[in-house]
Amino acid sequence: MTLTPGNEPNRATSFDFGLGSPIGGDTEQPATRRSTRAARVDSRSLAVPIIVTLVSVAVVGGAAFAGYTVVNNSELEVKADSAALCANLAETPGVLSEPGFGWPTGGADITTTLDLMKAYQTRWETIAASAPPTIKPDVTAIAASAGIVVTGIETAKSVDRPATLATMDRVTSKTAIPAWVDKYCD
Repeated sequence: MTLTPGNEPNRATSFDFGLGSPIGGDTEQPATRRSTRAARVDSRSLAVPIIVTLVSVAVVGGAAFAGYTVVNNSELEVKADSAALCANLAETPGVLSEPGFGWPTGGADITTTLDLMKAYQTRWETIAASAPPTIKPDVTAIAASAGIVVTGIETAKSVDRPATLATMDRVTSKTAIPAWVDKYCD
């Protein structure tokens, strides 16, 4: 027994899923809702990706704005906290461009030299007291190094001015104070 397409009414004759006429069939299929509908883009298939994209852009934009605001406010707070440090450093213009930030190498005798060096140490201790927390370790390191040099001179009872300047220059060159002043002081 052979079956030909179209002989069994309950059996599908093709796998076209209603996209075309059956294989070998000359019969006309009845019009269905799918076959009579005009070809167009489903609005939901466009709306969903557009909405997801817009929401994603809004979230990323909002996060970027929030991040910018936090950073900007933090920078303004640091600048306000730096006002006292900036004022102290402004009392001696150009000191940050000098070797050792103005470390004294003059003085006729050891007593005068020690007095100048102790004044330098006291000055940097005063500046450290007004420094914001993030730059305070650098400023304190200068005052502490000056104290170590002064103690060494007092113990040895002699001054090697070039060596003390080199010591202080090594300390001051490692600090971020000039960059800090450039960024936060007007």
